[in-house]
Amino acid sequence: MKFSRYILILFILISVQGFAQWGVKGGIDYGTVTEMDLPAYRAGFHIGATYDMPLSPKMYFQTGVLFGLQSFGFHQVGYDENLNKKQAENKSMVDNYNIEVPVTLSFRPEINRQKHIKLIIDLGLYGKYGLFGNVKYYDVDNTVYKGTTFRGEGNGYKRLLIGVGAGAGIQFDDKIYTCLGFQYGLTGIESQSHVKNMIFRLSIGYRF
Repeated sequence: MKFSRYILILFILISVQGFAQWGVKGGIDYGTVTEMDLPAYRAGFHIGATYDMPLSPKMYFQTGVLFGLQSFGFHQVGYDENLNKKQAENKSMVDNYNIEVPVTLSFRPEINRQKHIKLIIDLGLYGKYGLFGNVKYYDVDNTVYKGTTFRGEGNGYKRLLIGVGAGAGIQFDDKIYTCLGFQYGLTGIESQSHVKNMIFRLSIGYRF
């Protein structure tokens, strides 16, 4: 009896695999950080493989593995005694390269059946693990500090980050799609602060 159950489960898994789709996607990111006085946006990217499994005719589970650059900046604030006010002097920069694994529910209703066009609405979580990166800071006296992000040179950046993501887009012919997305960090990027990532994303993908 137990053997029959295992056979049934295996049959279901094989059937689901037959409808699942592998794909690729990539695009540009535009990121910054929260809870800083003068944050600055910087461009990054993402590229990798995706895996879509249908849960119903309109609902899908999507995951994958992406490699990307998560970049942000912030202004160093100085004080101009002649003008008697604060002013932005220099922009510090942080570039973190990471592996990302999203876990997403994707709602895809048809909006044009004849042309096979679907609306895409995505909502889910993501995890990112930092691989390597670079920082460039300016001290008060304009001294430049350059280093790496994950080797303990006093910056304290975390390798593992978790956040939420949402997006909306259009799919054509069940193969090609484009989406605008937004990511917001649930965990702080540093060990001793509550600064979090905020990323706007444009993706183009293809499902095989």
